[in-house]
Amino acid sequence: YAVAGDGNEAMVNVRDTEQRRALNSILKAIDPAFLQLPEHITALLQPENNAGLAPRELFAGKSGGFTDPQGAAAAGARLVFDALLDPQRLNRLTEQANNERGRLDVPSLLHQIGLAVFAADAKQQSSGAIRRVVQEEYLNSLIRLLAQNRLLPTSRDAIITYLDALKRQLPSAVANWLQEQRGRSGAELPAASDVPPGAPIGNAEDDWFGDF
Repeated sequence: YAVAGDGNEAMVNVRDTEQRRALNSILKAIDPAFLQLPEHITALLQPENNAGLAPRELFAGKSGGFTDPQGAAAAGARLVFDALLDPQRLNRLTEQANNERGRLDVPSLLHQIGLAVFAADAKQQSSGAIRRVVQEEYLNSLIRLLAQNRLLPTSRDAIITYLDALKRQLPSAVANWLQEQRGRSGAELPAASDVPPGAPIGNAEDDWFGDF
């Protein structure tokens, strides 16, 4: 902690305008147009041919070993939601907003994320499918948060209030799915979409350039 005259600066929160600018920037990473794999890239990706081996450099999917663009999109979205919805970060937002009115707080954060996640579907069917995957990843992230005991009461209440209001705005099929998910225990919730483990190429024990 800072003591007068010791030369250490007191901690200062990042300015609210900078936090909101950073939020708007990171939300671009869950845009379906950004997450959609181009067709010419998808065509180059070969089916998995090493059944039984560790799935290094492979995105988890539901296509039986074939490339699953939606699985890759879900993993990409998870990276964003893991950062934005970290429970400690949400609690800090709550505390900062308590001390300074008008700052970015949990309700306004969820609102901004929701605007990006539930924006009107793109005209292209593939982008619409990617958006639906992102929506499910977002909602599951919130539900998993509520299943943990890591949120301040105010942070938890903000998520519950948000989900209650959102449910009334969603299409009936999605709203029913959301209600079913919220009724599950933490152990019954689907696992988060994982990104491939390890380095992009091989691992630390491999020397790909050793012969050069």
